[in-house]
Amino acid sequence: MYLKSFSVSHWLLLLYPIVMHAVARQRAPEQVFEVDPAAMVQIGFTAVCALYALTRVARRGSACRLILTRKPLFWMMCYVVLALFSTVWSHRPEFTLYRAAELTVFLVLSVDAMVRARGVEAMIKFQMVFAAVFVILGMVLESGFTIAGMHSSEVPGTVVAVVFLGFLVKGWLWRSLYAIVLAGVLFGTSSATFVSILVGVGVLMLALRGRWAATGWLVLAAVVATAVATNFDLDRYVFWGKSEQEVRTGSGRLFVWDWVIRERVSQEPVLGFGFGVGETLARLSDPSESTLQMMHMHSAGMSALTNLGAVGVLLLLLLLIGIWRGAWSLSRTRLGPTLVGATAALFVNAQMVASVTSTMSSAVIGHGLFLSMVAVASLMGRRQRAVASRKVIATDQAGLKSRARLARGAWRVDPRG
Repeated sequence: MYLKSFSVSHWLLLLYPIVMHAVARQRAPEQVFEVDPAAMVQIGFTAVCALYALTRVARRGSACRLILTRKPLFWMMCYVVLALFSTVWSHRPEFTLYRAAELTVFLVLSVDAMVRARGVEAMIKFQMVFAAVFVILGMVLESGFTIAGMHSSEVPGTVVAVVFLGFLVKGWLWRSLYAIVLAGVLFGTSSATFVSILVGVGVLMLALRGRWAATGWLVLAAVVATAVATNFDLDRYVFWGKSEQEVRTGSGRLFVWDWVIRERVSQEPVLGFGFGVGETLARLSDPSESTLQMMHMHSAGMSALTNLGAVGVLLLLLLLIGIWRGAWSLSRTRLGPTLVGATAALFVNAQMVASVTSTMSSAVIGHGLFLSMVAVASLMGRRQRAVASRKVIATDQAGLKSRARLARGAWRVDPRG
């Protein structure tokens, strides 16, 4: 029955990881700009999605367009518009144009999917379905059904928000999907995701209000006290299987980022190398300092910096601030503290995996869905508060008029008395 509520946007978003899994292949760094048969399939699928997204945006009175032109997603729209304009100064304009258009299309689909969901719970349910599909495709099938092969940073980083939101949905089916997501995070053994979950839980506790606030502080105090008293070994549990060198360098990411900033970003610090082109710098890192060859920057901040320079980083910061304010504005609702914790966890994890400032991937969709949900929910909350405020004002005004009429009547009667 739930599947009957899906729009075309929902189905297209679910098809994306399936299509990408079907055409997945490993390419050498020098082949990044080649259009092979797999790339043609991806381009064709994006073209179909673009046609539908265009109809959704062009539709008169579209709620999707309203969300995209209001804060906080207004800053994300500014980012994608700048990405499209970066074709002008890009070193590979045709590549930049396609990648920027692709990001725009799936941002529209993500927003439309959240807008057309029937309430916040329906938004969470779809994110759970997407997360479960991605865990099965991106981890279980790719691993060859081995525990060691399940290690991943992208998959747990994509579904980290669902770790916080999934338990809010009742029913055996949703509990099963939630279990799949939790298993994906656990067996993915992503240190960045474990750290982000710890941060998110801490923020969630601090966001609790009323009688639960004291409980949150007590839980945090108990965790800290236990860690100090037992000399809790973070390297063993949070950084599972990582050497001290890997922990200190973010599994080699810091070496790559340092080289990219020092040798490349310094050449184009303001507007970057063009959307998508900047991402390729991760594959061209100095091999004398690190053997790691990353497919992308593994960081929302670094992606914004290399693709669109300091301006891109500024837009990312404005987006994050807007999303945080939107989540915090809902902190007094039943969903609120959990939403705030999920937002904090996603922000932390986005600095170690692909996110909405990067070229398209399932991780971008996963994060985009969450950001869209916060934007839609915060706008709904603002409208409800505005309606309630107008009702209060109208009631007060009616009361004042009634009292004024009574006073005038009393003035006319009293002299005769």
